Formats: sequence, C-alpha cells, structure tokens
Amino acid sequence: MVTVAAANGWEAGDVPRTGAGLGSVHRGQDAESNDSSDSEYDPVGDVPLRWYDGYDHVGYDLEGARIVRKRPPSALERLAGTEAADDWRVLYDARSGNEIRLNDDQVALLLRLCEGSSAGGGGDVGGGTEEVIAWAPSQPHPLDSATESRRRFEPSRHEARQVAYLVRGLREGRIRPMRVLLREREEQRSLRRYHYDLWGGESEEAAADAPLSRAARAHQTRRLPPPKPLPPGHAESYNPPPEYLPTDGEAEAWRKADPEDRLLPFLPRRYASLRQVPAYEHLLRERFERCLDLYLCPRVLKSRERIEDPATLLPPLPDPHELRPFPSADRLRYVDAAAAAATVPSRLRAVAVYPGSGQWLATAAEDGHVRVFDVMSGCLLQRWNVAEMLCGAGYRPDAGSGNAAGGETAAAVAMPVVDVRWIPAAIFGDETAATLDAQSVQHPPYLVAACDACVVLFAVPLPATTLAPDSVDDRLTHADTPVGEAPPGVEWQMHDDVALGRRFLLIRHPQRVRRLEVHHRGDYLSAVVGHHAARTTVYIHQLSRRRSHIPFRKRLSTVQCTAFHPSRPFFFVASQQHIRVYSLTTQSLAKRLLPGVKWISSLTVHPGGDHVLCGSYDRRLCWFDLDAGERPYRSMHNFDRAVRAVAVHDALPLFACADDSGRVHVFHGTVYDRLDQDPLLVPLCTMRGHQPVDGLGVFSVAFHPRLPWLFSVGADGQCVLWVERG
Repeated sequence: MVTVAAANGWEAGDVPRTGAGLGSVHRGQDAESNDSSDSEYDPVGDVPLRWYDGYDHVGYDLEGARIVRKRPPSALERLAGTEAADDWRVLYDARSGNEIRLNDDQVALLLRLCEGSSAGGGGDVGGGTEEVIAWAPSQPHPLDSATESRRRFEPSRHEARQVAYLVRGLREGRIRPMRVLLREREEQRSLRRYHYDLWGGESEEAAADAPLSRAARAHQTRRLPPPKPLPPGHAESYNPPPEYLPTDGEAEAWRKADPEDRLLPFLPRRYASLRQVPAYEHLLRERFERCLDLYLCPRVLKSRERIEDPATLLPPLPDPHELRPFPSADRLRYVDAAAAAATVPSRLRAVAVYPGSGQWLATAAEDGHVRVFDVMSGCLLQRWNVAEMLCGAGYRPDAGSGNAAGGETAAAVAMPVVDVRWIPAAIFGDETAATLDAQSVQHPPYLVAACDACVVLFAVPLPATTLAPDSVDDRLTHADTPVGEAPPGVEWQMHDDVALGRRFLLIRHPQRVRRLEVHHRGDYLSAVVGHHAARTTVYIHQLSRRRSHIPFRKRLSTVQCTAFHPSRPFFFVASQQHIRVYSLTTQSLAKRLLPGVKWISSLTVHPGGDHVLCGSYDRRLCWFDLDAGERPYRSMHNFDRAVRAVAVHDALPLFACADDSGRVHVFHGTVYDRLDQDPLLVPLCTMRGHQPVDGLGVFSVAFHPRLPWLFSVGADGQCVLWVERG
C-alpha cells in the first residue's frame, strides 16, 4: 500500500497541515500540481467562522488588512452552471470562499464512506496492508520482537466447553440457527399483518391474491377502550347526608330482597371519621364482576349513519283517510240574535255538551250570559244573565275580585262567565237520569257556571223534560243541609230570581273563580280560586250534601286547572310547570309529571284513565302515559300560537286542541289494551273557522259524546260545529 506522504508529494519527516486533503483542490488546479502554500487557500486559519457572523470580512492578511468575504454563487448562477456534465462535482468552501472540484478518487472515497465500507478500499481485512507512518522510513521487520505465547497455539478448554454446550443445544433443539429464527419471526409478522377470514366465501388463493390494505388492517386491530366505572355517589360516602341513610324498615326490606332487585349493593352507613371505616367486604366480588364484564361483554364500534333523506327518520303513519270518521269541515254556527246585534261581539269563554245524549249545548260569554242551544237545529233554547242573577242576590264584586271598587255597584260592572259545566239530575235523587238519555230524563239537567267569585247552580227546563219546574226547585231547595263547618270565605246560599221566576244555588268564594271541573258522576265539583300572580286555592264541593273542602293545607302557587280521574280516586292538579297526581284514598302525592313546558294552559284525562293530555302557552301539546314514566310519551310542536284548550272524545279515538291563531287541530289517538304496544298518534287535519281578536283565538273545544263532532268557541264570539266532510 502506498503511503499518504508519498501520494501527496511530501518528503519523509514533513508533517501534513490540516486541510491539505479535499480542501486543497480548487477549480482549474490539479491535486498533483499544488505547489503554492496553504495560506493562499486558507487565509482565515484554524478558527471558527461563526466569529465573523454579521461582518463583511472573514479575517486579516499578513499586513493586517481585512479579507473581504466572498459572495457565494446565487441560485441563478448555479442553475446556469448545471449545463456542464461534471458540474455536480463542484462544492463551495465557506472558509476559503472558493469552489472545490472533486476528482474520481475523492468521489470513490465519499461513496465508500456512505456505504459504511473501509476508507482504504481493501476487500479483505488484514490482506497485506501496512501501517502508514508518514515520518518513519520503510522497515522490513516488526518493531516488537517478542515471541508468541504457547497457549496461543494450544486448544482452550473453556472454548471446548462452550463448543460442546452449543453442539448439545443444536442436537436437542434448544438452540436454533439464526436463519430459522428469522424465518419464524417473519411468519408471525405475516400472520399479524394478514387475517384469515374463517367464514368468508373466498378460497385461499383468492384471499392470497387480494390482501388487506393498511387501513383495513389498522381498523381490524383497533382497540376499543372499555367503559369506565361510574364515580361514587353520595350514598357511598362515609358520612352521607341524612336522606341517603335507610330507615330500619328500608334496611330490613333490603336484606330480604333478592340481590338483583336491590338498588344498591350495600347499605349506606355513617362513620364519625374516615379512620373508623372498615375494609369493604364486597371489594373482591365487585372486582371479579367488573373483570367478567370486561371479558365477556363484547364492544363494538358503531359508526354514524349518513341520512340522505330526512323523511326516512319519520315513523310510518297510516293514511288519514283510513282513520275516518273525524271532524274536518264546519257545518253549523250557533248564533244569538240579540248578541249578534251588538257592535262588538262578546267573547265566548267556554263550551259544554250535555253528556250521554249530546242534545244540548251550553256556552259561557264575557257579557255575563249563559246560552243553551239545540245541537241539531241550532235554535237558542234558553238564555240567562248570570251577572243580573248575582246582583239580584245582593252580590257586589269587591276590589279583591278585581272587577270594581268597593263603592261601585255591580250593575255597572260586566262580570264575565269564565266557565260552564253540565250536571245530570241524578245527584238530587233521580236515578232514571243516570242513563243520560234525553227521551227518558224526567228531571231537567243542571248547569253550573263560574262568574266572578261565585259558582251558580240552576236547573235548565228543556222541552224534553217531563217534570214541572216547581218540583225541580223543591228538589234543589230540600237538598241535604251542609255537614260540618265550611272553609273560611265559602258560603252556600239559596236565592230566588225574580226575572227568571226560579231558584238557584249560590256558592261564594273569597276570590275570583278561574276554572271549574265536574266529576264524572256529577256530585263533586272542583274550583280553582285566586289570581294568576298570587297564590291560588283549590276547593272541592259536594253538591248533594252542600259540603266544601280544601284538600291542601297550604295554598298552591299558580294552579292552572284540575281534573278528576274517570274511574279511580285520583285528583290531577296542574301548576305552571308540573302536574301532580294525588290519591284521594291515602290523601298523598301518588305521581308527579314533568311536561317540560314553561306555562301549562289546559289539562284533560283520557277516558281510559291511563293517559293524560296537557297544552301549554309555549305552543306544545304533551301526551303522558301514566304507566311509562314522568316524562311525556309524545310532545307535539306544530302550532303557531299558544295552545289554550285540549279535549278527548269519550267513545272514538280522537283528541283535539286549539290555539290562539284561530285553528283547531284534530288528531287520531288509539290506545291499545296490550301493555307492550305504544299508543298510535296521527295528526289528521287542521281547521280554521275563527278570527283572532287582540291576539286571542279559540278558548275552548268539546267533543260530542257519541258522534265525531267537535264544538269550538273563540274570541270572535262564534260557536262552530265541526263535522265529517261529506
């Protein structure tokens, strides 16, 4: 091998300078003809170039003058120089500011260094190469003449034991060659990389030809994290609140109950301090059940479905034509000629249909009149001015009722009739009237109306009745006397109406009566008394015995309406945002319904007794299933204005509601006897026959007890009959 000193043209004993290798070959100069000094090409010296960062010079010459920094070639100059075939050999030296051109030996050296080979280029290690000593002459003999040790030429017993151990391992299979290990590792990687579809219909050749993509393999090997256990609640505290501690009866019932029926797997207990808490006895069992859940319960990643057509999300509903009969067109309007002649028509606040036969219709107006019409002909049968009846009875509205001042007479004040209800004559002893048939009723029915702070009860002599009016008044007069003391502010009085020539029963209250509700048997009457802004009181009156009762010890805030259960002893009370169900037998709260509305306006109970409907002023209609839970089963929002009235048909699967836009909405509601089948609710039609007045539309709706007819009254003073379209 040729020495480095001879290759660079140095004499023996000369020491090479740093940078005399690659950095000493410049453009236009040959490596073998380099006779100039190194200072010409390395003027800076062996100093870091970062010392001159930010300066225009890169050092000083022998005379102390600054050496100006040379500008490197720009991108355009380098691009223009790429036309030469060997321009890739040119490098820029920042130290000297010159361009270096690499020769073939230097390029080969760089390639060997990049490949990790020896820089000398020899193929075999120790193949006759000599140690390069630039300053020493060539010597034929080694510098060290010591003889080799004998153990260098004798076999080692330690190495013999290692060889014997390896041979036994290879024979027994404990030690396998490296090529076998590499092959097995590659097979395991291939198994993890490609999964064989056990239940797939393709053959092995087809599966081998179509391997899974990288994304598919990553999707199959994706780990789904298990759900985290629920954090501990107040019952698991060592010092829980008193409401979480069970009583003796609850603790005994918990011990007797099946473990699967217990709400908590432990009984909450209270300790004075945390150091008194013993070890949890069910810890191992709960950890074991947690491990079983993680091991046995599969976890599946569900991707979000893309909905192309939003109509597919709607449940399939039957055609409304298949759900006939239902009211869809106005047939008749009930008009009083005297009221129609007025300049401003009086608002109709309530409508009531006689139960059973449905032959008569009663309306309550804000002008203080109660009118009774014949349903079939539309003729006006009777008309009573309830405000004049109260004036004749000596009633004067005070400031508490909100109608007049203390010194103002009642004649100058318009007392509106806010509600009206029919009461059958059976409550006064006529058992034949229980059939509610107009052809067989001997005693006339009764009407109960709410006007200011009074409830007026009077008989309605109609052509279909056969008993004389005097006997009717006698039956009303000789009713059972009241038993016990009446609540404060409640008075039962009998009065004679001179203009009418009849007697009527008057129930006075301390404040204005807002709503009335009659029990299905007709003997009990509930009245909501009070103002909207103040606390209200609920009174329950027994008409047959003239007894009044306040079912609640304290006044309830903002009671809107009440309702009786049609077949069970339950009483529904609707406040502003809740509906409470009270048991009249146990006199306790049985259930609480949460409609999720801001202001409840109306309430009604389905004839079956298991469903409740309520409307609200924030344009919602809620259907409750009492067996399902406290939240509404369905909540309908397709209304333009506030919903003021809700009604359910007694015999047909129909229910309706009315809003302030003057529209009446009719729905189909089928309730099934099977508990596992939900009710079927279908919107049928929307009818408009009323004109809104001052932002108020329809006040009340009522169904005919037998036919698919619907009655509605509104702020425009119209009473409309809706029937099936022919």
